[in-house]
Amino acid sequence: MTKTAILLLVPVLLAACANSEDSVGGGGSGGFFDGGAGNGAFGGFGATGGTAGTAGTGGAAGAAGSAGTAGTGGTAGTGGAAGAAGSAGTGGTAGAAGSAGAGGTSSCIELSPTAFSIDPNGTSTAQGVVGSPGATLGGALPDSFYVQFYSDTTGSFDLASGNNASFATCDQCVLVTQDVSGTTASKYFYQSAGSIQVNKPPISSGGISGSLSNVTLVEVTIDSNYVSTPVPGGACLHVSSASFDAGCGNNVLESGEACDGTALGSSTCSTFGFTGGQLGCSSSCQYDTSGCTGFSCSATDLGTFAGTTLNETGDTCTATSQYDVAQSPTSACSFNDSPGPERLYALTLQPGTKVRVDLTNIAFDAALWVVTSCADKTGNTCVDISDTLGNESLTLENTSSADATYYVIVDGYSTSDCGTYALTISDIAVPGSWTCDPSYFAALDGCDCECGAWDPDCNDPNASVYGCSSSQSCVQPGVCQ
Repeated sequence: MTKTAILLLVPVLLAACANSEDSVGGGGSGGFFDGGAGNGAFGGFGATGGTAGTAGTGGAAGAAGSAGTAGTGGTAGTGGAAGAAGSAGTGGTAGAAGSAGAGGTSSCIELSPTAFSIDPNGTSTAQGVVGSPGATLGGALPDSFYVQFYSDTTGSFDLASGNNASFATCDQCVLVTQDVSGTTASKYFYQSAGSIQVNKPPISSGGISGSLSNVTLVEVTIDSNYVSTPVPGGACLHVSSASFDAGCGNNVLESGEACDGTALGSSTCSTFGFTGGQLGCSSSCQYDTSGCTGFSCSATDLGTFAGTTLNETGDTCTATSQYDVAQSPTSACSFNDSPGPERLYALTLQPGTKVRVDLTNIAFDAALWVVTSCADKTGNTCVDISDTLGNESLTLENTSSADATYYVIVDGYSTSDCGTYALTISDIAVPGSWTCDPSYFAALDGCDCECGAWDPDCNDPNASVYGCSSSQSCVQPGVCQ
């Protein structure tokens, strides 16, 4: 994950939210000089009255100091009342100081963010609107409220300390963008106080759930390293409390989800070629067809692999499109798509057998993936996938104590991708006739020729050839010609 999940391309100014302070009123000056006017405080401070005068010999009471001028953003403070007259005669007592003047106040804009959903640019980011109903910041352009995570931990966290003090390092991040146009915003606001409660692992669970409490956000600039710097004299925002519940696990269909709990959309078992049963939804919000019945597998059966290289050719343009690995829950196949038409092959491996599967001579952008159930059309049992812009290769090994059947799927990366191909399945076990270093065999390191046996790496026509002259190529059974 990167901070680029949120648009931060144009730096802008930010403002801290400062409270005004009360001023102190002054007493009168005795003797020959009256007290002067107090100076107004800067940044919302109240006015200060003149200082108390010292009584002159037999002097009359000093006049009250004038009220100070209001500080920027604050209301003018009330000047101190006049000091009491000093007693006549030598050693008269100075007038008492006047009462304090009232200071000005300033406040942050209160927000009530709602309608959170997973941001399509980041699975660990929840995006909401800044308020309801119809609350906006600045002008008419859209504003957004983001809660973003770079830690999978749960619990309660201070938003203003440690890593959370800067957007560049935050583990739990709250950000508001104001007046977004294209890839820029007129202002950005980042957390400066408050706490967040995280109810479930926001990264690994595929969903975000928690709440915000007493959060203050100040206007900031954000540089190219994502360091957030408060803008002097800028604005501030405040959230008394807000809850967020978005992503997989909340029974609401959102972007990137095929289903969510009982929310299955319009799909049923028949959508996936079954005649009955109940369609389900996996914990990663992808369809689960294990409860469906009446499915007829269309895979070409290649039988049990016996060590002899298998070669198949085909054309997916005349095939149906029913399988899509989508966002498979398995780590080997997650975050891939293959909605194009496909061909299936059933391959049984005996215990301990390891093979290499190569897809070459491809006339389209292909995806090569493997599941352990022919009825698994969404990748819930996906074992491995190869999805590049060129030839595709992967390995399969049966580590169990019984025969296992795998379903090899030659698929299209997009709905418009289809064409011809060549599929080769070869043994990875180093043959006894192999004369080169055993680590060179089927190592995805180039075609090793003249080694006494055919190197599966040679199935890739674009692989570099070793052991032959520049004018030669490697041909079966592994000789230069």
